[in-house]
Amino acid sequence: MANEGDRHSKAGEDPEVARTPEEIAAAEARNALRQFDRLREMVRQAVGSSRAFRLRPSALMELNRLAIDKLHPRAGAYRTVPIEIGGSEHEPPPSEDVPGLVDDLCDYVNAQEGASAVHLAAYVMWRLNWIHPFYDGNGRTTRAASYLALCARLGHEIPGTRTIPEIIASHKQPYYDALGQADSHCAAGRLDVTAMEGIVEEALAVQLASVLNHARSPRQDPRGPAALPGIRPTTDPTSSARRGSVWGRQPRWVRFGAKLLGGVALVASIVGVFAKGAWELLINWDNPRVQQVRTWLAEEWSEPAAAPGGDAPKPKAGSEAQP
Repeated sequence: MANEGDRHSKAGEDPEVARTPEEIAAAEARNALRQFDRLREMVRQAVGSSRAFRLRPSALMELNRLAIDKLHPRAGAYRTVPIEIGGSEHEPPPSEDVPGLVDDLCDYVNAQEGASAVHLAAYVMWRLNWIHPFYDGNGRTTRAASYLALCARLGHEIPGTRTIPEIIASHKQPYYDALGQADSHCAAGRLDVTAMEGIVEEALAVQLASVLNHARSPRQDPRGPAALPGIRPTTDPTSSARRGSVWGRQPRWVRFGAKLLGGVALVASIVGVFAKGAWELLINWDNPRVQQVRTWLAEEWSEPAAAPGGDAPKPKAGSEAQP
């Protein structure tokens, strides 16, 4: 029994959590963005470090805390109670075994120097689900941790508008089936995550295909239009339509050069018409109609000269005689 004046600890109250459906939805949306941003930071730190990547339990706890912050009072903490997985025959291990099992998971990933990135991602995806170390958000935490292991082993952040965790979360049944197959192999004393490796490979292909689709698309951001830094967005639908067209997306110097060439071509075509007419006059010089035109031009443009010793030319009708 503590004596008066002895130091002692007093735990604070559990943080408040969302209660209403609106509060829960808002917390889930906010947490998804925060976890994704932190996951990208972890990936960039891992691939940018000169030291070999090591998966740590603290990283898994942080990813879980971000996933269920304000949704569960023990966000980021290992469970201390039994847990069940709805819709699954697997029974997670007792809570007292959780810390050691998570350490073993990290040791396996860190020791597999010759394993492929797909295998490590699949292993983390299954094993962390098998342990189910947290009170809630185990699936979200598992998919994020798997993606971290994949990128870290590859040595770079994978491009794509939709990441593997998002792709798997939107098509969960094949993912659940792969977990069940790995659980069955584990119950039989075997480590076999082949089915989960197939899930990771398919999701990776989809993510990389989004890069190809982005490259082929005339719009630079397939998720929606975005103003470039330093460019003031416009609300003029006409100008927006012009910019959205193939012509409007060309550089200014290309558009100016095309207009200049168009003007030169127009002038050349006009000159060509007159040149063609002049050429036809030359090659048809003896044509009767051409001779009539020549005679008419000679009468209109030439003045008859006075013959030597002869009379002056008669004035045209209607003109006054000169003195």
